[in-house]
Amino acid sequence: STPFLSSVHSMAMNDWNVEYVNTYLTSIHGDKVKCEVTDKKGRILVATRSFNAGEVVLEERPLHIVVEKPKDEAYNTVCRLCKKHKFEQEPLWYWAALCSLTKEDVGPSSKIKPTNLVSPEVQKRILCLYHEAVEEISTEA
Repeated sequence: STPFLSSVHSMAMNDWNVEYVNTYLTSIHGDKVKCEVTDKKGRILVATRSFNAGEVVLEERPLHIVVEKPKDEAYNTVCRLCKKHKFEQEPLWYWAALCSLTKEDVGPSSKIKPTNLVSPEVQKRILCLYHEAVEEISTEA
């Protein structure tokens, strides 16, 4: 098993990372919100105080920006594979997945340039956003 696949497995929904999320939220946003897990909704953010109309609750910079790179050999390989094998999604989706890997995930012989990869910390935050497929819509508010 590769380190990346092991880390994805450890980020399954039974590993909610609530403590990690709350530590991050507190360090960036203070005590405005906290992360909790509920039986009906799963992992949610809950306000810890009242807010005035128009008050900013959270403001975040983009975690990860991925763009098409037509001059990049690895990006062009993804595009060729998508076309050849008629992948379900557009190439940019697969490129985004590859660009969410770390240097340790791809190893030294990878065609993916280190500038296209993320740090382990950014990868952990990206994986915290993962959610299993939703089978039915919750009626809970």
